Amino acid sequence: MLQKEGKYIVVFSSNYHAYYIEELLRRHGVGTLYKKAPRAIAKSCNSAIYLFHEEDLSKTLKLIEDAKVPSKGVYEIIRSEKAIAYKKVLL
Repeated sequence: MLQKEGKYIVVFSSNYHAYYIEELLRRHGVGTLYKKAPRAIAKSCNSAIYLFHEEDLSKTLKLIEDAKVPSKGVYEIIRSEKAIAYKKVLL
């Protein structure tokens, strides 16, 4: 279940940017899931890429930087028995 929900979220203001980065990450062997960003971290219609593994985060950030695609932030997903919280780790 954890793998389907992800460990980190990278939020984009553009659907095009999110699709582009998702494809880029898949070509580099990073498992991702594209879907809308949670309202708790993105009030508008933002798209997000969910990363499944912590070890993929640094590779992802490097690929996004090299591609010069702006993101709205990177969040860690923190789960407890009662709720899901999001901790911003990078802008």
